[in-house]
Amino acid sequence: MSTAVADLGTAAQKVDPIDRAAASLRAASMGGFATLVELLLKKHKQSFPAEFEDRILNGQDKDGAGPLFHAAFVGHADVIEVLLAQQGIKVNLKNAKDWTPLRAALGNDNADAAELLVEDANVIATKAFHVNWNPLCHASGAGYIHVVKLLLAKDGVKDEIDLQDGDGMTALYLASNNGHTRVVKSLLEAGAKLNQESKGYLMPLYGAASAGHARIVEILLGKGADASPRTHEGDSALDASVTGGHAAVAELLMDHLTKTD
Repeated sequence: MSTAVADLGTAAQKVDPIDRAAASLRAASMGGFATLVELLLKKHKQSFPAEFEDRILNGQDKDGAGPLFHAAFVGHADVIEVLLAQQGIKVNLKNAKDWTPLRAALGNDNADAAELLVEDANVIATKAFHVNWNPLCHASGAGYIHVVKLLLAKDGVKDEIDLQDGDGMTALYLASNNGHTRVVKSLLEAGAKLNQESKGYLMPLYGAASAGHARIVEILLGKGADASPRTHEGDSALDASVTGGHAAVAELLMDHLTKTD
């Protein structure tokens, strides 16, 4: 049984009308019932005007998750739209594990939900706020180009563009390694450093080369990426392309190294 539904049953047993109202809203949000959510918001606001904002609209369950978090976690974009339109909604409210609705959406690969949240002017998207998790890195690695562009337009995100995520990888490295060409271009246009290292002295060029993404290798080299750095194990981008059997990438790198020698 889901936390939201179990919470609803527990609230009913306690016969606390405000807790019961809050639990019903969380359950409807998790279930993706946008029309029901609208109805509950209207009725609960009329019935409990003084407590509505803090205890119902933003009411958290035993794990610290509110209605918006539940909708984001499951990816119900229509419910998220309804909730974001409510005055007083706390868009950055964290659960017991310090996850925000934005992290819940991106962490579960709910791109549409994440896009709606990032579009909200009040959503904070910096790594500094999210505790050992970088929204830009996650969206870049997943290839969510629209989310990446929206993130780059938010306060403080460009200032952190070269920061590593919790695993020690930068946004540009993740996009390069995973073959997301449009994301790579957007990050470079926003000022991402070509030769910013990730964990183990991995560079974006190495990430693209090791995965065989010739177009991204070409873009990075064209922007001035350095092909000479080696990882902590002593491997260069060329070594990685050869080991992976990526002939087109190896040719690009050999031609580039010949021209720069």
